[in-house]
Amino acid sequence: MYLRGTLLYLSAWTFNSFGLLKAQDVGAHLKSVYVGTPTVEQELWKRAFWNLVWNDRVLSHGLGRSCALGDERYVHDQVATLGVGI
Repeated sequence: MYLRGTLLYLSAWTFNSFGLLKAQDVGAHLKSVYVGTPTVEQELWKRAFWNLVWNDRVLSHGLGRSCALGDERYVHDQVATLGVGI
């Protein structure tokens, strides 16, 4: 995210794409990984994944490139709403 505000904008897109590939390696893009009552760790993985997806969309739009991760490549719910006690 830091690189987005610098002259290394293209590098930010590259590093974000690497992050998306690693998230796919651990299965963070699949709904089947998150079964049962979600734990804090699972929610953090979901939030990290959605952050990478959002950054991918913004960076790709700014650079005029295609997104590294297409909409058909992930099956996922949105992240849970944080409660007051969390």
